[in-house]
Amino acid sequence: MKSGLPILDSLEITADAVGSSELKGVLLRVSREGIMKGLTVGEAFKRETYFPRVVVNLIAVSEKAGHMEDVLQTLSEFYESEIDSSIKILVSFLEPVLLLFIGLIVGMIALAIIIPVYQLVGSI
Repeated sequence: MKSGLPILDSLEITADAVGSSELKGVLLRVSREGIMKGLTVGEAFKRETYFPRVVVNLIAVSEKAGHMEDVLQTLSEFYESEIDSSIKILVSFLEPVLLLFIGLIVGMIALAIIIPVYQLVGSI
């Protein structure tokens, strides 16, 4: 938006870029069934239940105040940091689990080699 791209084009490009088909549909509805039909951005987002109410209200208020670009940038940074935090938590959980799993596999391989050797030595 700061580059001068109209909001309709921004929403279309964003919809094409997202991985979630549900979010893509919501963004296209906001664009095509909301803004194209004369609703404000805030009103178009209020019609959708996909986004948290706080986010929708922030968009509506910032649009009226003329600071929508700044608020959208702040929301983007907030959700990006939330995703980063979630990934760090997931990795910190998976790391010991994977280490334990690999340890069990190595232990089973070691036992599969050592037990036949002991049986062979015991039969001599």
